[in-house]
Amino acid sequence: MASVRGPASCRHRAEREGEPRTGLTAQGEPGPQKAPEEGMERGNRRNSGHAAETGKGRQLRGLGYPRSISPRFHPSQQGERVLDSKSRTGTKRERTAATGSYDVMRQSAVLADLRAKIARIEGVCARHEVIPFEIDAIDSRLPGGGLATGALHEIAGSPELADDASATIFLAGILARTEGPVFWCLRWRDLFAPALHLAGLHPDRLIHVEAGSDTNVLLAMEECLRHPGLAGVVGEVAKYTTTASKRLQLAAETSGVPAFLFRRASKTGPAVEGSAAVTRWRITASPSEDLGIPSLGRPRWRVDLERVRGGNPHQWILEGCDATGRIALPAALVDRPAAQEDRQAAA
Repeated sequence: MASVRGPASCRHRAEREGEPRTGLTAQGEPGPQKAPEEGMERGNRRNSGHAAETGKGRQLRGLGYPRSISPRFHPSQQGERVLDSKSRTGTKRERTAATGSYDVMRQSAVLADLRAKIARIEGVCARHEVIPFEIDAIDSRLPGGGLATGALHEIAGSPELADDASATIFLAGILARTEGPVFWCLRWRDLFAPALHLAGLHPDRLIHVEAGSDTNVLLAMEECLRHPGLAGVVGEVAKYTTTASKRLQLAAETSGVPAFLFRRASKTGPAVEGSAAVTRWRITASPSEDLGIPSLGRPRWRVDLERVRGGNPHQWILEGCDATGRIALPAALVDRPAAQEDRQAAA
């Protein structure tokens, strides 16, 4: 029959094995407790044994480091890492100076890009070539020193037939100084080619597009402007909308071909509709020079630059185009002091 040992038997067995008694005695009195150091030592041994199974990180955590310090890096290792980073990239002041210079360079690049975009929108940049008039008094008033290619320009005369004819020859002279074919879009074919030839625009370079209406003229112009390599595209209309002018301006910028909107029989005065044209010109006939004999002098025009992006309006009295399409200032205006001296000497 198996015997059951009581608390006393367990106590005597613990004494024989040399272990201190714990808990309560047989009389209910508290027995001796474990020393704090002994408990910590056992905890460290238990954690060390667990760290041997799970890796070095758990072992460091078991050694009693504070939880605020990452067990992956020893404090001495962290100090070495900071020193290494300083030795590689310099001091904090040097790193701050390098970062500041990089930010300044980046801001400068961003500002330069924004200025270029604004100039491109305003049409004052030299993205495309220009067609100079070779007259300083006019070219100095135009951004880039001439008429910008890859842009829309508006030219008008007046209800008078002589003014519309002067504007036509003025436009033909501009195109005569370029190279390549010219598309001239109009409602019906009433253009006198020999007169254009006298202004320097050869009929072999001219391609007429008879559209029949202002809407079709604008559509034909937009289609022609999609093809680079042309000397220019002209469209004769009575009126057009702001949206149509924006479409023509965008098409001209894309291909680099100059576009000219010729407003036939346009009334003088401020334009009612807005326009995306870079320049707006008005050409009217002016009395020619009196030669003193029964003969005709070189035609003269009053040229009004009514609007220009990036410039101020101005007006001139100019002599008409010659056989090469070039215009000129009257001699009395070019050398005004000499002309006054001649008149005084003659008196």
